[in-house]
Amino acid sequence: MKKNIPYLVAAMIIALGFSCRPSERPVRLEASFQNAANDSFFISEVFTESVNRIDSLQAGHDGSFTWKTRISQPSFYLVERHPGEQIILIIHPGEHISISGNISDPMNSIVIEGSSDSERLLELNRALTRNLMELDSLFDAYQDPATGSFNRNYLDEINTRAQQIHEKQREYNIRFIEQDPGSLANLIALHQQISQQQPVLDLIEDYEIFARTDSILYHLYPENEPVQAMHRNVLAAGEYHQRNMLKDEVVGIGRIAPEIKLPSPQGDTIALSSTRGNIVLLDFWAGWCPPCRQENPNLVRIYNDYKNRGFRVYQVSIDRERETWLNAIEEDHLEEFIHVSDLKYWESPVLGKYYIESIPANFLLNEKGRIIARNLRGNALEEKLAEIFENR
Repeated sequence: MKKNIPYLVAAMIIALGFSCRPSERPVRLEASFQNAANDSFFISEVFTESVNRIDSLQAGHDGSFTWKTRISQPSFYLVERHPGEQIILIIHPGEHISISGNISDPMNSIVIEGSSDSERLLELNRALTRNLMELDSLFDAYQDPATGSFNRNYLDEINTRAQQIHEKQREYNIRFIEQDPGSLANLIALHQQISQQQPVLDLIEDYEIFARTDSILYHLYPENEPVQAMHRNVLAAGEYHQRNMLKDEVVGIGRIAPEIKLPSPQGDTIALSSTRGNIVLLDFWAGWCPPCRQENPNLVRIYNDYKNRGFRVYQVSIDRERETWLNAIEEDHLEEFIHVSDLKYWESPVLGKYYIESIPANFLLNEKGRIIARNLRGNALEEKLAEIFENR
């Protein structure tokens, strides 16, 4: 099945409500479309949760019409003939804009003049459409037309090529933003999507780009709701980003693992530092956690392969019930591991030390107690240990 390539709507409808300013300036839009004699056109303003139709016009026999209004601040507008035949504009007060071409083929034929942000936005979306079409062709080339499925032998090749296309669009959007940092079209560049669940730029992973753009747009347009909405999102992401930076400072690769001293099932206090001299998997788990329990057989198998070569497993349980903890140790055959817990569930202070927000979670430590890897499971853990012990 072919993927649908939306023209603009998915990427356009972001936080676009705008507050009012006291002074208004005139705007003039002159349109001349091919094959549009006497057709009806609709003008809509795009907001956060709605696209509000504000005017309708009938083109003349030559496919042209003129629209006039007065606005106090920039906003996003949609010029539409039929669903799917539409052009998105970013109109600033005082602009005199002309549009020409074939509205049925906006990606190839439309020309916009007199509105810098609208021109930039058109080019931005043309770039995205080209890459989406390239992705569509890629999937078609490897898809079985009879079943609609992909040949598993080519999945790696498909994924690699798809990632290259994604990265090409990502680099384009970054350059686009850097070329005119104060353009409102950058709001769209930050929020375009390759697919429904795959943004071109990610607020967390690309936080610095969002933060730089936010600082400029918020300074230029502090009263504009879309800018305010992005500002709120960037502030929230900033808190998350700061937390991750602190996390890396404390439990990042190369850091000494914070000390843990907790009681064992027998009541003895066992310090994490007592395992120095070994390669240690510090594993956070619980008897009530299905993913943790599913991973335990892998840990047992890997432990048995390397226990005579200096590999240890130090498991910290965040169980609340002692019986649940001990039963899980017995049922999963974990008796040879080092086990500790304060049975304080998510209230355990050790979770804060390691910035643990979900389990399973683990840290691989070298003989000096330094963190050398995080959250390795199954084959990934096995491959890392094989690398470590290869020459020992």
